[in-house]
Amino acid sequence: MKRNFGVWLTLLAILLVGAAFSPAKSGSINPHAPPVDQCEALPLPVATAVAEAPGWSLLRLDRLEANDRSLWNARRPEACPGFTDARLSGAAGPSYAIALVRLSSQRTQEEVILLFADGVGFRRYLLAEPHSVANPAVVWRTGPGEIRAWDGGRSIRLTYDSIILETIEATARQFYFVRGQMRSVITSE
Repeated sequence: MKRNFGVWLTLLAILLVGAAFSPAKSGSINPHAPPVDQCEALPLPVATAVAEAPGWSLLRLDRLEANDRSLWNARRPEACPGFTDARLSGAAGPSYAIALVRLSSQRTQEEVILLFADGVGFRRYLLAEPHSVANPAVVWRTGPGEIRAWDGGRSIRLTYDSIILETIEATARQFYFVRGQMRSVITSE
């Protein structure tokens, strides 16, 4: 009996080691696999906000111009250009920035909202009112640290994450919270 236990234990160890070094390990790239749509698995607050915006849809990679799509894939291949989560305060859960688009009379319109986690639920902020755009802006998160306005203004040290609303290769505005108040600064133009 003890001998069989040792055999089973050895087989289990071999299986665990083999799984750890398997080429199918998560994070590996299979060149033959279809591309993964990073906008598919939406957190419930994001999915709800999109569903509550009739006529609008989440900004997806295919709505970006070819050059913007290429730059996005090079910089953030694991992210969806239409939403990001961020810890904007000490609240229990993440906040979400959501870029919504709709095609209206052959022009793309965009609206960007923020669902700010306040520890009880979400407060909704409008980061960009609905407007016509040639190239939609993308949203992404950046971690705590020092930021400076593009014009060389004073620097600001952030304790929590912040949200970037970026028109690729054009302009970027960084949104952050200080003592419960949303603020923003243009970080590139």
